[in-house]
Amino acid sequence: MPLYKVELAKSGRSKCGMAARCKFGEDNPSVLKPHVISKDTVRVGSIDLQSGAYGRWVHLECWRAGNVRVRVCVRVQSRF
Repeated sequence: MPLYKVELAKSGRSKCGMAARCKFGEDNPSVLKPHVISKDTVRVGSIDLQSGAYGRWVHLECWRAGNVRVRVCVRVQSRF
């Protein structure tokens, strides 16, 4: 099972797990308020090894792999 999953957000209810460094968060850095990941926006989730489910969703632009910020080009096909 892969450690990460990349998908389009299904509902727009999940929040970015990078609250302190979310590129879409509040302008005030003292407010740790994560931004909601909008529906149909590309998001990346990591696996919870105990449950086997994916969680801790982040915006693709906020995602980090280890200490290196990853630049990813994603080609999303239309659902229509």
